Amino acid sequence: MKHVDYISENDVLKIDPDVKRVRVAGAIIFKNFNADKGKLLIIQRAKDDHWPNFWEIPRGKVEDNEKIKQGLLREVKEETGLQVIPLNFFNKFNYVVYDNGILDRVTTQFNFICKMKNENDEIKLSHEHQDFKWISYDAEAELYLNAEIKQTVMMALNKYADFNINTGYEYKSDGIDNIAETETFKGLNYLDY
Repeated sequence: MKHVDYISENDVLKIDPDVKRVRVAGAIIFKNFNADKGKLLIIQRAKDDHWPNFWEIPRGKVEDNEKIKQGLLREVKEETGLQVIPLNFFNKFNYVVYDNGILDRVTTQFNFICKMKNENDEIKLSHEHQDFKWISYDAEAELYLNAEIKQTVMMALNKYADFNINTGYEYKSDGIDNIAETETFKGLNYLDY
């Protein structure tokens, strides 16, 4: 049985450095990006998945040989069939996963604001997911999402107008490709966006 606990950056630093570290890329995908109120995509895991019926944003593990942007684009395509344009880094959070009561891994999820490359594309869910919704209000996020994903989604919905008007979130050809920020786990620089 798997169990997840969300933890602070300080708590991450206290965990034994030999525990497996995982990077996850999450996509906060907006449809109707230039409208007054865009819609944000959430997807529901399959009932036979190890996190059954769990609602989330499209996300997935970044492979060791991938940059986060590559993992983001691959995971969104695999889970939804969509091609997206990542506009900017939005936020991150950490969690630990226990498997039968034993600490299995420490995960940092990096979330990016994205827009659909083609808004006419249809969603084609992978076998890992069973349903999807486009939401545009906090109340919808309250109904479907767990604490950390809910907080991220609600922040994104509340800041949506800013993304369109004052942004720095507009796509630039050098945008996400040239982010040079690094993060540190136990003194190991591991992240290259």
